[in-house]
Order: sequence, then C-alpha cells, then structure tokens
Amino acid sequence: MSHYRGDRRDAVFVDESPDLVELVEARPAEVQALLDALLDHDALPDLRSVLAKVASRMNTVAETTGQTYAPHALLSPAEAIAFDAIDKSTLKALVDAKLAEGRKGEVADRWMELLDFLRLAARGCCFYSQLDRGFFSYRLDFEPGPGHVLLDATADIAGLVTLNDSIKEVTVPEVDYSNLTVLHLDQPKEFRRITETTSSASKARPYADWIREVVLANTQPGDDVLVITHLAMPSRAGVWSPPRRSAGLAGCATWSMTDG
Repeated sequence: MSHYRGDRRDAVFVDESPDLVELVEARPAEVQALLDALLDHDALPDLRSVLAKVASRMNTVAETTGQTYAPHALLSPAEAIAFDAIDKSTLKALVDAKLAEGRKGEVADRWMELLDFLRLAARGCCFYSQLDRGFFSYRLDFEPGPGHVLLDATADIAGLVTLNDSIKEVTVPEVDYSNLTVLHLDQPKEFRRITETTSSASKARPYADWIREVVLANTQPGDDVLVITHLAMPSRAGVWSPPRRSAGLAGCATWSMTDG
C-alpha cells in the first residue's frame, strides 16, 4: 500500500475500514501455562527467564486501573531474541503427554501464537484493554510513515495512532480555500437511485452523458478536471470516460457504498 512499482507513494489516504491491522490477544494465565510447561521439563532456560518477567509484568498491569486502552512495554527487543529458535515441534514436546495428538497440536499452535504476541509486543505494538481485561499485540499490514492521511475515525488504525509511540504527528500547512468556488447542481430525478441507474450500460449511458455535459458547461479549455463518480460507471456499466479539455488534465476517481 505504501509503495507503487517500487517507489514510495507521496501520499496514502486511509478511509473506512481496510484490513490494515491484525490483533493477537493474550492473557497472563496463558503465558504462565507455557512457563509452567517449560519448568516441568526443565527446558529452554533463556525462554523461561523472559516468560517469568513477562508474566510478572502482565499481572502487575492487570491488577491496576487506568485508561480504557493503554500501551505497555512487556519486553524489550533484546529479550525477544530468546524466541528466535523456537518452533512448533519444540513446543509440542512440552505438551501434556496424556492429551490426544490433535489436542497437542492445538496447544502448540496457541503457544506459537503467544510467542508471536510477544514478538510484536517487543516492537512496542502492545496495549492493555480494561474492557476486555486482556492484552493485545498488533501487526500493521503496511509500513507507516510520512504522507499517511487518516480521513476519518472509521479507519481501523485510527486508535492505534494514539497508542504507538513510534507513530508521530507532523504539522502540515493550512489549506487555503480562498480561490475555491462551490457550484451546487440538482441531480435529475431519473438518476437519483444510483443502484438502478448503474445496473446496466443502457441505463448508465444517459447518466454518463449528463455528467459530461455538466463538466463541459462549467469548465474552460485548459482546466484540470477530476470527476468522482460511482464505481459501477466504469467497471460494470463500462460507459464512462472523463471529458478532456484541450491542454488540460482529466482524471476519474470512483466510489461505492458496497464496492470500494
């Protein structure tokens, strides 16, 4: 998302609720259960040491009250190195031998998720929820950086911006709207039901013709024009192309309540 054809984008606009964040939940009792298994087998002393510290820190946080969502440093990147060589087979060997083979695999999978939780926490991507009484680590499915613009609070990374110390706000120039002219047009009654209007090319073509006429009537040759229309116009109806002005630029952006 942050790059296009190998180059970093100048700006990325985040709107609605894209799947940009993966949450991994953990509770102190789960970390303690893995620690107990390691102690029973006298295995992996470096991992035991880290887990003991993490379990203690998690219990301390869970016993306190505070803001609904609060970031917490459960371990450092140096401590997370203890997890590097751990794989599922190593953890499966620690599971109670009395359990069925399938159940052993499920327990080992969950312990692997716990280690993933801790690796993310070591990067500073962890918070405690007073509502859920649990800890959450999160993986960002994009590379945050300069130029990301959150358009509204429905973007699922909006809350994390306030929790992650590595995400910084920057001051941007104030926008000057003094040369902006707003022109209000009443849309013809026959085009107001957009789903019906864009259901076929034959119904969408008159709508496309009307848009084109409005653009041409309210712009001058050489103007740069951006037309925002419903996604179905170019994708399903296949009838839309933006009108071009001599020596000017024309572009088309789309929107849809259901399609993007």
